[in-house]
Amino acid sequence: MCSRLVVLTCLAPMGKRVEENTCCYSCRQSRSAGKIRSFTMDKPWTLKYAPKRSDDLIGQENPLIQLKRFVLEYKKQKKRGMVIYGSSGCGKTSSVHALADDLGLEIVEINASDSRNKDAIESIVGGATRQMSLFGTGKIILIDEIDGLAGNKDRGGVQALVRILKYSVFPVIMTCDDPYDKKYSALRKEIDIVQFMPLKYSEISGALIDICKKEGIDFDESAVKQLARQSDGDLRAATNDLQTIAGKSKRLNMADLDMLGERIKKEKIEEALLRVFKMKDPSIVQEAFYNVQEDINAQMMWIDENLPKEYKDPASLARAYDYLSRADVFLGRIRRRQHWRFLATAGPLMSAGVAVSKDERNPAEIKYSRPDRILEMWKAKMMNQKRDSISTKIADGCHVSVRRARQDILPYVRAMCKKNKSVSDSIMAALELSTDESQWLSR
Repeated sequence: MCSRLVVLTCLAPMGKRVEENTCCYSCRQSRSAGKIRSFTMDKPWTLKYAPKRSDDLIGQENPLIQLKRFVLEYKKQKKRGMVIYGSSGCGKTSSVHALADDLGLEIVEINASDSRNKDAIESIVGGATRQMSLFGTGKIILIDEIDGLAGNKDRGGVQALVRILKYSVFPVIMTCDDPYDKKYSALRKEIDIVQFMPLKYSEISGALIDICKKEGIDFDESAVKQLARQSDGDLRAATNDLQTIAGKSKRLNMADLDMLGERIKKEKIEEALLRVFKMKDPSIVQEAFYNVQEDINAQMMWIDENLPKEYKDPASLARAYDYLSRADVFLGRIRRRQHWRFLATAGPLMSAGVAVSKDERNPAEIKYSRPDRILEMWKAKMMNQKRDSISTKIADGCHVSVRRARQDILPYVRAMCKKNKSVSDSIMAALELSTDESQWLSR
């Protein structure tokens, strides 16, 4: 039996525990040639080329350092768990597996369905935190995608996890999309939070080129770069796309990218704006925003930001803003009354209405810019999430309301942290702040 044991745990529909003990791939190679051949043929490239060591991971040097320190110094840590978050396909789960291989640790990966309630958490996670490693080598407990945890009182998934973390003798690492969700307020007191950044397209294209060479694929470098750009920072999606296109044909060029279908044909907002501002046929223009990821409010802000750059004629600009303002009226009715049928009116007003407003098409090439308001709203949201999280911890320690802590205490705490490092360190330790929260407080 191989010493590298992976225990995969999931929740069956009735809450029963299901485990599968699987040796590493190098051990499975010693089995019969027929079985290995069929296994390798069907194996997804995302598994075949998954990072085996931390050195194989790309673009996440700083998060890996924090992750390794947390595991190695777990017994000294005040925080009993860690949440890593970031966009899809940036290496969150792979980094934990790679680190476990580096350190020779068993990994217990828990994949649960949406029914992650109190009983299921206590049964599965609680059992894993109490049981010793099978080979006595130590282990890491990985809880993937905790976004489905039930935080409400009647199901109590988050509260159950908080209780378990306090007594766990093994490092518990969780992944999620947004650790600053309100339902995690109790959990944030017991965990450290580390962000994984989206991968650059150049890093993804380098990884795809490496796979192409190992698979003997005749590739056009421009097609590889385009595939990397379309992945939007998701290396897993890019690898799946590469296997879909070139797995059988062993060829990749620009024409082959059409095989990917609708998933990667999501239009960028700039392409939709180009159609609105440069065309006048309402039957075509009213569909301009159908395939963009931004919601209708963000679409309106993009139009508002870039409309004066395209429409230089005052009369055309006035007509366009008239249509845009009418669309805003219907969006306001949707927000106030929840009458979503008004989307059928607001959408054409802000697309076809703006398009037909111009007398002549502007021949100049315009570089569209992101609305400042969207960026400011995003920054404010992230800042407020950390502020509210710190305020909650201050409120618990001072026995006051969160509002009182945020308004009357937090400003003084932040001022003290900026002026005196020793005071800052003691406050952060007393409040048990995460790395992100500590950086915000002393900024």
